Amino acid sequence: MSDDERQIRQLVATWMAATRAGDLDTVLSLMAEDVVFLRAGHPPMIGKAAFAAAAAAQPGAPRFDGTSEIQEINVVGDWAFMWAKLTVAVTPPTGAP
Repeated sequence: MSDDERQIRQLVATWMAATRAGDLDTVLSLMAEDVVFLRAGHPPMIGKAAFAAAAAAQPGAPRFDGTSEIQEINVVGDWAFMWAKLTVAVTPPTGAP
């Protein structure tokens, strides 16, 4: 495993831990300004600011937990591509299912 791949895996682990802890500042620090999130059943969320706004719009403080099962990482020069199976569980602040 290359150093680049190790760093990508560490970034994913840091992201997941920060998400579990509700540490939005750390999550935001890990993404580029022009990040794009592809979401099932929704249009793409484009930009770090859009992610921050969506996170701020959450009523109360839901808890997030999940896993990211990395399927593939390719590093080509200055570019890296990764795909993963992401499973997320969101628990409302009231603890309701």
